[in-house]
Amino acid sequence: MKVNKISVGKSILFFAVGTSLIAQPYTPKEKTYVQPAQLENIFKDVSLTVETPGVNKNKVSFTSQEEMMEYLNKIVKQNKNIKMEIIGYSQEGREIPALFFSENNKFDKTKPTVWIQGQQHGNEPASGEGVLAVISQLSKENFQKELLSKINIIIIPRVNPDGSWLFKRGSASPEDINRDHTKLNLPETKALKKLFIKYQPEVVIDGHEYSSTPERYSTLGNKGVLPYYDVLMLSSTNPNLSKDITNIADNILIKNGEDNLSKKGLSGSWYYTSVPKKDKTPFTLEMASGDAIIGRNAFGLVPSISILVETRGIGIGRENFSRRVESHLTIYESFLKDVALNSDKVRDTVRKAREEVIQKGLNTKDHDEDKVIIVSNIKDKGMGKYKFIDLETNEVKEFPVKIKTSKEQDVVLERSRPYAYILPPGYRKVADILENHGVTYYKTMKPVKLKVESYEVKDIKKADKIYEGQYRTYVKADTVTKEILFPSGSYIYTMDQSQGDFIALSMEPESSSSFVLYNIVPVTDKNQIHIYRAMDNLNIKELDVTTK
Repeated sequence: MKVNKISVGKSILFFAVGTSLIAQPYTPKEKTYVQPAQLENIFKDVSLTVETPGVNKNKVSFTSQEEMMEYLNKIVKQNKNIKMEIIGYSQEGREIPALFFSENNKFDKTKPTVWIQGQQHGNEPASGEGVLAVISQLSKENFQKELLSKINIIIIPRVNPDGSWLFKRGSASPEDINRDHTKLNLPETKALKKLFIKYQPEVVIDGHEYSSTPERYSTLGNKGVLPYYDVLMLSSTNPNLSKDITNIADNILIKNGEDNLSKKGLSGSWYYTSVPKKDKTPFTLEMASGDAIIGRNAFGLVPSISILVETRGIGIGRENFSRRVESHLTIYESFLKDVALNSDKVRDTVRKAREEVIQKGLNTKDHDEDKVIIVSNIKDKGMGKYKFIDLETNEVKEFPVKIKTSKEQDVVLERSRPYAYILPPGYRKVADILENHGVTYYKTMKPVKLKVESYEVKDIKKADKIYEGQYRTYVKADTVTKEILFPSGSYIYTMDQSQGDFIALSMEPESSSSFVLYNIVPVTDKNQIHIYRAMDNLNIKELDVTTK
């Protein structure tokens, strides 16, 4: 299957997770890689166009929670079009603030809303500082006049205050907040999702930083290479997403964002993860997956226009910090102005995409024509050339690499969209999670016998390593039609909701974001999965049910 093909002709770079090993600390919490002095010619200092707490040549640490809150309170007090709310608290009790920008301090639902969030990962400080920079810019009257007549804006500058304090990627737990956007196990993601569902933003921008150190690239060049691009970007890549939404993200927002970076002497391209090699097989760049546990994809499946923004920065402490923050600011300004310029198109496209998913859920006749992609593989595009900094010459050069793109995917498993999923009364946790996602459901008031599809488990494997707090359960199953007597209190999740695709990916056991995979719905001792697919219209009005 081909999913919304894009051009990757420009040189691209990618994300590489990990901390560096060279021991010259720039913060009390991290050893950092020291860049060669010659790179000053490539990553020239830029003057930040706004003031933020952390951009100060004499500062040796990054913006603390206290400094951030003082900064935000000062801005809010001075501006009638900005208000601030504490939307929740971290695991260690730190405040998670959100700022709201609207004309005359009133959100107009006829305008699209843009959501910007920073620092899901605590060791990515420029992602948070860049959001503070855009808050500073938006406090200026001229920017408000230009934007707020066309759009509303919500900004969460620091999603992970505990990780920021500890200067580590994960939360205090130490689960990764950006791997918790399906199961919502953490207070931080619960707070985000509650606010998100309340306002239903049309555009989501998620700020991060990627690794700037050479460990993963040792097989490239004679002495290795370093990442080159200031900014990497990627829209949601779940293959079920509307092509019209992807088109706005890729061909308007990201394309213009790259152009605006270039005008400031900054560079931008598409976001990739890297696959390190210890042998001489081709070094591989993989565009990040469409997994719904990741914020970029979970927000995209609402549906919304959802874009990841990553600046180079992990592992280099405060080096190039002003440049990194200015890179974030440049992209955010570009996105905001483009959404304002195309406000009607953005609003109408997202509304249409949401309505299309709802209508698919109401259609119980053309099951063979409407399938949800459950498992897919990103496409191998063969060899290409991409830009890195050659550590032998300290120059930007193109190197041969293999490229795999998630903008084109091969379907491994797809299933017909059901009318509803049904679970027995014992699965209250699933109901709580999906309710937090804004999903509505019905509960049966008395026993009812229904014809449904059930899962017949063909293969089951338990992971031998823990991942995000769970030993994941990998299942392969077929579906068989049965009549099941459902007890009073059973849950019915109809698919006539804008998050219908997300519901399916949560329920289908083979999905990489499935409740079965993460043991929220366990496989029983008899290899049963108590999730059922109602393929025919249940005539809900004729059933004895309550609505939630």
